[in-house]
Amino acid sequence: SVAFGIDCNTVKGSNDDFLNMSRELFRRNFIFLLRFFLISVHPVFVKLLPFKRIFKDMTEFFLKLMSDTVNYREKNKVERNDFVQIMMQLREEDRNRSTLDRASHVELNNDTMAAQAFLFFVAGLDSVANTIGFALHELAMNHALQRRAVAEIQENIRKHGSLTYDAVRDMELIERIVRESLRKYSPVGILTRQPSEPIKIPDSDVVIDPSVMVWIPVWQAMHDPDIFPEPERFDPDRFTEE
Repeated sequence: SVAFGIDCNTVKGSNDDFLNMSRELFRRNFIFLLRFFLISVHPVFVKLLPFKRIFKDMTEFFLKLMSDTVNYREKNKVERNDFVQIMMQLREEDRNRSTLDRASHVELNNDTMAAQAFLFFVAGLDSVANTIGFALHELAMNHALQRRAVAEIQENIRKHGSLTYDAVRDMELIERIVRESLRKYSPVGILTRQPSEPIKIPDSDVVIDPSVMVWIPVWQAMHDPDIFPEPERFDPDRFTEE
């Protein structure tokens, strides 16, 4: 609902389209993972491997989702404070650019919006569940921290009268617990990025060509003792302002 403005009731329902797509996405065998790895190594494999067939149902689902949602909102003058509305606003801004400016930007059409929606869906699916699960595990192992977290939740509920957005926003310890969970149990082991133009690494003679895929070892950085002392210790207070 927050992202797409759709009440799909995936918690209570067992036959929702979003739920079925998520199950299909993570129901992958070794061959699929091997293909995905090869594409990560070099984009040329996109043309050599049958990924269009593999993602056919998901592609059609998200293309139809974005097309139907955008058309309905434009036709009925509906506006919501969500992810879809942000993309619609960016698309309108893109249309108002000069021809020269548009030539230097990626066109935000229905296909691009559907791709962004798919990425938003995937990135927030398994990672959210794992982050919450690991955070609860650490709280179960540390009773003192657990009591502090419970006390903060109860205090802010009393302060705001109920569990509102403002109440959650004021829960500083809970936010630090989530951050520490993301650090210790990083949902992403490696980030891959490809530069759009040659990039020179500061203080070196190394230049990264646009054809090169850069791999960023996130997990190693999050467990580097030079960055985070005692990296295997779960310590939310390492994210305090001090």
